[in-house]
Amino acid sequence: MTDVWSNWSGWVKAWPRALAAPMTEEEVAEAVKNGLAPVRAAGRGHSFTPLVESDGTIMTLWGLSGVVDHDEARQTARIKAGTTIRDLGPELFKRGLALINQGDIDRQALAGAVGTGTHGTGGALGSVSAAVDGFRLAVANGEILTCNRSENPDVFDAGRVSFGSLGIMTEITMKCRPVYALEETGGRMPID
Repeated sequence: MTDVWSNWSGWVKAWPRALAAPMTEEEVAEAVKNGLAPVRAAGRGHSFTPLVESDGTIMTLWGLSGVVDHDEARQTARIKAGTTIRDLGPELFKRGLALINQGDIDRQALAGAVGTGTHGTGGALGSVSAAVDGFRLAVANGEILTCNRSENPDVFDAGRVSFGSLGIMTEITMKCRPVYALEETGGRMPID
């Protein structure tokens, strides 16, 4: 038995038999294949629900962080799944890009924001997962699947909001937009 794992608020707790902290995609695949089942990814532990609870293996993705590369012409970026939204913004900015939409919390891992269907801001914008152009997924047999509209399209469609049920995302390609400026204002508005 390991120490207790808890989410950011401390309200969700688990007592897994093993913890995994992979630093590479290969280590994720190995932990998924050989870890004490069930294997659950915790991202940054920002879910309010007991999604990660496991008496098997809980895996953090903290070691998988950063932008792998980007395609300026296609306005996409390939990002390691454990990258926080907070860290991603400045990295995309350096490349002249920005996320199309994001939630109001920037502490989440990208894989967590995608996999849980985190909604963003703005009535005309989809969830964070709507901007996913592809991802790499470590599945139970240790294989890494590349999933997009042309390669493993069924897994791509189901996997964007799968709560980790299909495997563990290791890398996500996001559709982006050119950098833009926002102005924050505060105040009161009447309801009617």
